[in-house]
Amino acid sequence: MKYFVIALAASALTSAQTPVISIRPNMSPGLTGASSAMAGARMGMPVLGYVAGPGALDLHIIMGTSRAAQMGGSVAVPSGAKQLFVPPRALYVLLESKANEPLAIWTPLNASSDAVPLPAAVAAHPDNIAFSARGDAAVLYSRSGDRLQVVTDLPAEPHVSAQAGIAQWGPLKSLAVSDDGEAVSASLADGTAVVSLRGSTWQRLPAAYNARVVSFVPHTHNLVVSDTAQQTLLLIGNVALPTQTTRIVAYNVAADRLAFTKEGGVLLAASSSQNKVWTLDLSTMTLGPVSSASSIDTLLPLRDGHTFLLSATGVALLKVPVENDNAAGFVAVTY
Repeated sequence: MKYFVIALAASALTSAQTPVISIRPNMSPGLTGASSAMAGARMGMPVLGYVAGPGALDLHIIMGTSRAAQMGGSVAVPSGAKQLFVPPRALYVLLESKANEPLAIWTPLNASSDAVPLPAAVAAHPDNIAFSARGDAAVLYSRSGDRLQVVTDLPAEPHVSAQAGIAQWGPLKSLAVSDDGEAVSASLADGTAVVSLRGSTWQRLPAAYNARVVSFVPHTHNLVVSDTAQQTLLLIGNVALPTQTTRIVAYNVAADRLAFTKEGGVLLAASSSQNKVWTLDLSTMTLGPVSSASSIDTLLPLRDGHTFLLSATGVALLKVPVENDNAAGFVAVTY
């Protein structure tokens, strides 16, 4: 039996402490067939999440829990798909078609493998796709025609709304959308961060920083900005208000990836160049110790909202314990 490991917290935590994490990633060997993976899930074994890549249509299932996970096989993607996008918490998958057809929502665990097209108004081949912190909304951008759209109420009742174009501001570095879809933010090539509310004209956010990546805190219009030039994390209060407060919440953090635990209590910031991960308790603004991994190419919260995929290439997972969860040690993931 072969294994890769998830490292859990190395010490007990209390509600006043910042979660402490350590990581021991490992390279995964070949995976088993799709039928065994889906059969295991349908027989009652919970699904922890999915691993996408390295190919555009490669998708693998992770079954079990963060305490006892099992790597399943590859999952067959519906025919006609060109590329897939896995949102935070992996409750569905977004599919791009080879043809000039709308994006589609696909739930791999459904008995039917059919994908449900989004409304025809959605751009068929957007150049940028970003999901909200919980995966409840997505923002799509097509450079051709400077077309930007927001899809809300995912995955059950998707609704599409148009947003103001952003080409006049210059090339994009990253996009972010709030869970309710009412606020969209972008970091631009020159380090500027801008925001649009309910499709209104874009406004520059008033702060002196060089924004590398932006992300909204779950359930809020509060925006986290990572400035890799000054190695700081900033928190901008409700961007829907006429004026916002901006505060630096962490120093010596050069993150190009941001994610949150399920309810937004803890921010995770990762650097793919330094292969480091930081945690920030947003209730106390306490920065946790830095943890290192051999490789970080993503930062995706899985279904439980406290386990994160760090690397699709090496299938490295990270566990942030929930409040009063004093578990310590390692969890073996079999396949």
